[in-house]
Amino acid sequence: MEAVVLDNGITRLRDKAKVNIYITDVNDNPPKFMRKPYRAQVPEEAPISTNIIRISASDADEGLNGDVVYTIVDGNEDGRFKVDETNRAADLGNPVGLTATATLTVDVLDANDNAPEFTQSESEISIVETTEINTVLVQFQATDADLGVNKEVSFMIGGGNMQEAFRIDTKTGTLYLERPLDFEEQSLYRLNITAADGGSPRLTTTTTTPPPAFPNTAIWRRIDENIRPNSPVVTVTAEDPDSGRMARSNTPSRAKSLPESTLPSTRTPARSRRSKALTANFSDTFRLTVVATDQAEPKSARLQAEKLVTVIVEDINDKPPQFVSMNAGILKEDSPAGTEIMRVSARDLDANPNGLVTYEMVAGNKDIFRLDRVTGALKLIQK
Repeated sequence: MEAVVLDNGITRLRDKAKVNIYITDVNDNPPKFMRKPYRAQVPEEAPISTNIIRISASDADEGLNGDVVYTIVDGNEDGRFKVDETNRAADLGNPVGLTATATLTVDVLDANDNAPEFTQSESEISIVETTEINTVLVQFQATDADLGVNKEVSFMIGGGNMQEAFRIDTKTGTLYLERPLDFEEQSLYRLNITAADGGSPRLTTTTTTPPPAFPNTAIWRRIDENIRPNSPVVTVTAEDPDSGRMARSNTPSRAKSLPESTLPSTRTPARSRRSKALTANFSDTFRLTVVATDQAEPKSARLQAEKLVTVIVEDINDKPPQFVSMNAGILKEDSPAGTEIMRVSARDLDANPNGLVTYEMVAGNKDIFRLDRVTGALKLIQK
């Protein structure tokens, strides 16, 4: 604007000046969110620092009064979310910043990270061969800890359904007889029932009949190397929770450090016998793998368990040392004291301490010569 000043003289004089008026902003406008409420989705397996949503707010004031900062004021007690995108805006106005609040709802989407679990791990059914077709035999049940389609469970027969004798309702898990049975043709069926969820990818669980099992304790035995052939060494037993032919086990053994021709093939309980002459020098430790196999039919349905049996052969001191070195040495007549004339050497075919050899001069000129007890070195001690 322009201001004019006049005096009161006969000839009035004047002057004028331009006046600039600056209006200082007052922080009278709170921030405003662009929209509210907000809603976002995040998968439960999302990694840390995943961007979920961007929230924006504006402020009609100027300068610091119009600058907006964000904070979370509620709902984040466990600290799962960062402050980068949040649900409360405040300006930096002076003396008091104004605020606005918006609600953000975050929906966590279920991930298919839980496989179905059967309420029963196995089921044994006995039926007569004259059972009518479509008879209900058993109903399997399984649960899934996921949500929505990820927890919807369907059932199928995964294996063992010879001649398609059975069928299962994929939704209810009910097992039916599909074809007539003939005991003489097949007396045992081992079915693997699979439960699958509806997620992507689908997760599955299959009921399994437990195989034969050996005790958890380690099995090892010590025997003398001169043990007589066919002498019992150790008896190995296995248990099978099944019944009938499924519980009968055939238990062959395999060696990991001994030729197979030296080992027996026995049935449960498996008694390991020595069937070939042993020497501790050949091998002082044998590791035998014993396998227990049930007798289920068909053979493709048979299950196995393995057990490691360690047999330690203890050496007997039954072999005398034998000299392998020459029995004569050459010494010059002017040789000084301490000259090594020769070394005698002997070998003992026993093992471990029984095979260690020491030397001793038992006759001859002990005042002129000395024999080292450990190395067998023969030295001149005086001329």
